[in-house]
Amino acid sequence: MTNREERVTLRFSPQELAQMDAFVQKKSELRNRSNLIRTAVREYIRPSRPPTPAQQGKVLIEISENQIEFIRNLVHKESVFSCEAVIFKLLDDFIKSKTMAEIDAHSRLLRQARYENAARDLDEELSNSYLES
Repeated sequence: MTNREERVTLRFSPQELAQMDAFVQKKSELRNRSNLIRTAVREYIRPSRPPTPAQQGKVLIEISENQIEFIRNLVHKESVFSCEAVIFKLLDDFIKSKTMAEIDAHSRLLRQARYENAARDLDEELSNSYLES
């Protein structure tokens, strides 16, 4: 049984190579560019695993530095317990307002449909009474 490895040639810009070199220097477990690329490819093509019990029901969000600063200011000014509490409160308010907006829109559509049905019924009734006379 032979161990056959194939080679692949990749072309990168000088800037990309410099970024790779800087990354390799920061990560002691990576020995060189080739090791970085092999690791990245393996991670990319690895089949996704089902979430662990600790991960279930959790969502990871990325927010900008400005948003983080805004949240920290809310924690400081509003005496909120934590950044997580601010995010939960903002999400809760958003969901409630979204739900209320959807309920209002649905109610408007129902009222409009009732009005159109009532107008159509009245029109038919008037047309029938006109034809009968």
